[in-house]
Amino acid sequence: MKNTFIVLLSASLISTFVFMNGPVNVAVSEPTNATSELLESTASQESTFNSADILKEKNFSNTNGTNATTTIESTTETTTKSDSTTPDTSLEKTKKVTTFAATADAVEDGSEGNPYLVETFADLQNAVKQAIPSGSDALYIQLTADLTYNSESLAYNKNTVVNGLKDPSLDATDPDNHFAILYTGTSYINSQITASGQISLTYRNINIGNSQYPDNAYYGFVRLTGGNSTFEVENISYNIRNGGQPFYSPHNSNNKIIFKGKNSFICNGTTNGGEFVEGYNTLEFSEGSDTYVYTDTPDVNAFSYNGTSNPQQFILKDNSQLVIQSSKATMFYDSTNNQISIGKNAYFSYERIKSVNNNNGKTTNRMTNMTNVSILANENSTTIFKSAEIPIEMNTTTITADEPDYILFDFPIENKNFMAGTINLTRPQIESTTNYQLNYLNNGVVKPLVSPFLPNHTEVVTTSNPSGTNQGLIYEQDLSLTGVTGTPNASVSGKQSQIEADIDGFVPNDRTLTSVDYLLSKKSLHGDGDINSTDVQQAILDAFNSTDSSYLRKTVTLTAENIDTRTIFENLAGGDYYLYARATGEATAGFPSTTLWVTTASEPLSLAKVINTSIPVNMIFKSPTTEFGKAENAEEYEFINNSNIPIAVDMTEVARTDESDSTVKLATSLAQTDTYKLLLNLATNYTDETNNPLVWGPLTEGPIPEDSKAMLLEPFWETDKNQAEVYLTGNYSGPVSEVKKVAYNFTFRISAQ
Repeated sequence: MKNTFIVLLSASLISTFVFMNGPVNVAVSEPTNATSELLESTASQESTFNSADILKEKNFSNTNGTNATTTIESTTETTTKSDSTTPDTSLEKTKKVTTFAATADAVEDGSEGNPYLVETFADLQNAVKQAIPSGSDALYIQLTADLTYNSESLAYNKNTVVNGLKDPSLDATDPDNHFAILYTGTSYINSQITASGQISLTYRNINIGNSQYPDNAYYGFVRLTGGNSTFEVENISYNIRNGGQPFYSPHNSNNKIIFKGKNSFICNGTTNGGEFVEGYNTLEFSEGSDTYVYTDTPDVNAFSYNGTSNPQQFILKDNSQLVIQSSKATMFYDSTNNQISIGKNAYFSYERIKSVNNNNGKTTNRMTNMTNVSILANENSTTIFKSAEIPIEMNTTTITADEPDYILFDFPIENKNFMAGTINLTRPQIESTTNYQLNYLNNGVVKPLVSPFLPNHTEVVTTSNPSGTNQGLIYEQDLSLTGVTGTPNASVSGKQSQIEADIDGFVPNDRTLTSVDYLLSKKSLHGDGDINSTDVQQAILDAFNSTDSSYLRKTVTLTAENIDTRTIFENLAGGDYYLYARATGEATAGFPSTTLWVTTASEPLSLAKVINTSIPVNMIFKSPTTEFGKAENAEEYEFINNSNIPIAVDMTEVARTDESDSTVKLATSLAQTDTYKLLLNLATNYTDETNNPLVWGPLTEGPIPEDSKAMLLEPFWETDKNQAEVYLTGNYSGPVSEVKKVAYNFTFRISAQ
């Protein structure tokens, strides 16, 4: 039943009508508005250091994460210099030196708390000859200056830790806070810095190469000569022009590199540049580590060269990151069954780049020159293979997709298929509520290959599956919305009748959203069915794509500068609404995916219906002669609908008031012989469906017939249809020689439509 309110309008016939009171407002309900605000406070704190204090105290980090505090003192010591035929195994020197001591009587002994301090390459040569102190796991050496060498040699033959950190109070990952070991020569012989087998060697916080000495000896900055060794590098900045091959080990020697902290390896030259790594069986990237490799060097075809048919392993621990940019033709060379294991939340990217040094002239891009490569992509990990120049030859690549974020093959090369060979992509047999899909890029359009990609399914991807010329493949977790919220706000006094819409969130939350679509409907499009069903999703999509004006649509386009997903549906008629939303986002540029439609948790959304009208309470007119009309009305009178719904205004009754002269009677017609009869109408400029102005009258006392026409006024935002002018017209039979006072109450029914 429609809401109905009764309003009285008083009309008085005297010499003039007098406007007595202001407008009358009638409300169905008053809207309420509740807002909440989440306030976050952050505090920052700055610390300042006095340079003199820094000179007094240093904290040198050791392998177990504790700090040893040492005191710096300047002393002068005079010793007897060794002759040229006798190796100088003493660390004592005839010069002013800086000594470190934990206590007044402590001396450097190569322990973690009292490392040997070296400021020249000769010092380092001497230090590595010392024995590991009793109770220590390794020989500890601390650089106190940049070291340079040319033809000198250095051999590590015991567990050794070399640390180049300048100031422990500053960022250990910052190369500006590292000392360097620099090769000053231009003859790219085998590196004279070697390490024997059966040891653990650690380089920590050290730079290799700078603008003055941009080259390096060949076969690594440390060349392993034996097997069963571990080379641990942490916070290493390697930036070499010529002679750029960071790591070398004898082939099939069971050696291992461990990457910790933040490392950068840039090999960018035109002379004697080999692989990134040669001979190592295992490359392990520790949990939380961040490693970047750029290699554009001549001489060889491979990024990694094992040198035997044995497998080579790349192991990315949880939360680690490895980004590779290489101009090499092959990732793995001369090894079979190579393995890449990508831990939870880890990130692996291998990009084939075009050589800026015109190296190699390679026209191929292969995973391996031999046989299989196996990739394990663990939970929430990212795996990327990409090239903008040459498609990839996969050979046979087996991928186990154990709930990763996404796996991408991105080769946007026109008129060429992105791959040759075979990819066997398997989702293990697991219980999971997470949906995945396998899509491919065809002529710039992302198309589904397998959706949903269910557990215990293997998809074999070849040049004919998917068919056609394709530029990419992505296996990704479905993008989904966690919900959508609509907030109704009906405030007629503030001229607001709206629903604010916003998504609650999305999964995975590292996606880059590009747009959000909203659909507002007065009817449910999902009913009691499953909103995720194909039929319901299609029905919502059809409504969104239709031109049906009963549906309201909004699309929010998102950019890096604008990430606000909210929108407002304004000027809504009060009532119930159903809100739907979907989003489009990208795991990586060029591969968009779209969520399913979702609806609000509470449905429907109820926008309060508010009736608010402005009508004149009193109207006056004058009748200097017997006939009167609009010109004889004292003011301009209007009926105005300030409501958020359409209303109907209908006159229901006319009643004479006590102050009205009883001798004057309302009549429906006048004859020449009539006296004291009043012909009274209430006219409007509102036109009905017949395009005729609406007129109530001639009026008589009592109820108005039920079949009288009502005046329909639109909501407040329909400014050309929400108001109508009203005025009194009529005639009076006379006599006009005397003044008669008349007053009538008009009763109107205001109904919500």
